[in-house]
Amino acid sequence: MVSQRLLGVVCCLVMFGLGGQARADITIEDNLFLVTRGNLERVYIGQQLTLDYDLFYRFQVHNVGFKEEPTYSGFWVEELYGAQRLDPHREQVDNVEFNVDLLRQVALFPTQSGTHMIEPMSLSCEIATGSSRRRNFGGFDVFMGQNTQAVIVRSQPLEIEVLSLPAQGRPKNFSGAVGRFNIRADVQPRQVAVGNPLTLKVEIGGEGHLTGIEAPDLAALQGFKVYDPKVQENINKGRGHYGGSRRYEYILIPEERGILEIPSLQFAYFNPYSETYEIDQTASLRIVAQGEMAEEEAQTFGLSRKDIQEVGQDIRYIKPDIQEASKPLVFYKSAAFWSFQVLLPLTFLALLLLQRHQQRLEGDVAYARRRRAKGEAGRRLGQANQFLAQGDGKEFHAEIQRCVLAFVADQLNLSAAGLTNDICTRLLHEKGIAKDRIDELQYLLVECDLARFAAVRFTQEEMEKVREQAEKIIIDLERVL
Repeated sequence: MVSQRLLGVVCCLVMFGLGGQARADITIEDNLFLVTRGNLERVYIGQQLTLDYDLFYRFQVHNVGFKEEPTYSGFWVEELYGAQRLDPHREQVDNVEFNVDLLRQVALFPTQSGTHMIEPMSLSCEIATGSSRRRNFGGFDVFMGQNTQAVIVRSQPLEIEVLSLPAQGRPKNFSGAVGRFNIRADVQPRQVAVGNPLTLKVEIGGEGHLTGIEAPDLAALQGFKVYDPKVQENINKGRGHYGGSRRYEYILIPEERGILEIPSLQFAYFNPYSETYEIDQTASLRIVAQGEMAEEEAQTFGLSRKDIQEVGQDIRYIKPDIQEASKPLVFYKSAAFWSFQVLLPLTFLALLLLQRHQQRLEGDVAYARRRRAKGEAGRRLGQANQFLAQGDGKEFHAEIQRCVLAFVADQLNLSAAGLTNDICTRLLHEKGIAKDRIDELQYLLVECDLARFAAVRFTQEEMEKVREQAEKIIIDLERVL
């Protein structure tokens, strides 16, 4: 069974034709490139511009990672999507079929008018150029790795024209919101005694950035005492979409009896699709307030409502019992006092050691990576366990492979993006790691490649053995490295 799977790896690594290896007679730039695609070429200040970063390729690519990213000067930036693995679809370019992967999608919101240049995005990856060496497993010659070529791919810059918001028709209560929004309001309870609180909830939401949403001004509300609102923000984003809502929760206290009205609340915004200012508003809300605002006598301190309001502007001294105040203080004779004296220097020493540890983590990158390597490996193994529980063999083996390679990279203070199976083996050999441990690691990586690229299914029991093997390898390497 193992020999058949390893043979499947060989078939998988060479079956792609042009997609599997880069040949000398084929130019890389014609078959591997990064494209920045925007949904609009002209936008208003505050309007959402969506950028897609698509990788077009006809080679077999590995270890894809972003190298240089644009600064997006003049824009608010919100990330909508970031690829965790390659999941290509097919597109034609000049009648040539390409694999296309959406690597990242961002929403940009311009903050100033004029012509803006989106800088190029660059990424690094490796393309396979052929097999490097063979090893024998179970009577079969198996390619243990591939010669790879590191490639830097850059997108083209993108020019965007940003328009100012029109002055004509701008409402007085416009606060800068651009998009499509609505406002809702509700108050509970609708019937209350004078002097008792009620809650007014106002929610403004829709499509667009929330920076232009401000709390409704209720300072002129008649018949109520109004307290500052509690604000709750909810962001909704997905592929191509960014929006959300802000909820303002006010506490209102009726100060007079009768039918009190909360007038209609308005929210003005600029709709870039109709290129006009629009106003959404709520219906007016009515409250029935009963009774009178009475001077309530406090049972404990003898303070009326007016006295309580004056406490913030007055000084009221607390007078303890004179007999209790006259007792001598003998705290220095207690066990708690001397325990505190011993504990204080120990606490200082512990804080000093913690500070030195933190300083070393911040100043010594290699030390910090080694200290965190096992924790990161445990997190990745936890993710692999989730894929195992779901029965997703390909994602399980991919996460196991990433876990082991990232652990080695952290221990050796190397970039995981450029750590291939062969490089990992060579570096461990240079570190003096025993050959049997290196062989165990290499066998695990080959089996993960087999599960990812070959049409072979692994049973639940076999995947559990792979996980146990990965845990053993990580423990052994931590001890010897």
